[in-house]
Amino acid sequence: MEYKGLAEYPNTYPNINSYKNTNLPGTVVLNGVYPERNSKEFKFELLDNLQILPDTTFKFILILKDSKADLEPKYYTSDAFYSSIEISIIDKNP
Repeated sequence: MEYKGLAEYPNTYPNINSYKNTNLPGTVVLNGVYPERNSKEFKFELLDNLQILPDTTFKFILILKDSKADLEPKYYTSDAFYSSIEISIIDKNP
């Protein structure tokens, strides 16, 4: 699975211009044809807690807990997937 930016998909609705930054960091709003009635806010999670596992190629986020009661799980991913996530945030692509 390769990361594709919104501009790489033909005939998409909504189009790239429908995605707008908000005043809240890490938040993007997707507006429909009638934004006053049709909009959806997406919050991007911060990548601060995401750790890169070297020499791996998987493309998902692995969440590990010490127990069911663990309130601070650990998050892991590969370097390639981490880069894809960073690009999607820059592209405002939820």
